[in-house]
Amino acid sequence: MAAGYPDERWTLARVATQIGRLFHRRVRLQTVSVVLQRMGWSPRIGPGSVTRPRSRIGGVTGGLR
Repeated sequence: MAAGYPDERWTLARVATQIGRLFHRRVRLQTVSVVLQRMGWSPRIGPGSVTRPRSRIGGVTGGLR
C-alpha cells in the first residue's frame, strides 16, 4: 500500500493530492507533470497496463496526431 492507496500506481492526480496534503496548496495536474519531468521522472507503463491503438485515441482527443 502506497500512501494509503490500494495499489502502487502514482497518477498525476494522486501526486497532486499528496502535494495538497503536505503543503496545503492545490496544484494543477499539468503543473505536477512539468515539475516531475524537470526532476527527471517520466511516465512509465507497467507490464499489466492496457494501451489503446492511436486510431482510437485520435477520436477521443479531437484528432490530435
